[in-house]
Amino acid sequence: MPSLQHQFAVDELRALLRDALQRADRTELHVLTAAATAISSPLRTGLIPEVLVIDIPPFGAASTWRR
Repeated sequence: MPSLQHQFAVDELRALLRDALQRADRTELHVLTAAATAISSPLRTGLIPEVLVIDIPPFGAASTWRR
């Protein structure tokens, strides 16, 4: 389960990406975050943040799947 530190780090990453896209005048792109996925193995334990950059308005259904 993600800790508060992990959630804070992912929020900071989202803000950095959002600000960079705005500075690049890429207003059609939106940055979203979701629940992170914990990965454990005998060698290491990690947390992989899910950060999405989408080119559709962030409203409506939570799926970004397109065919």
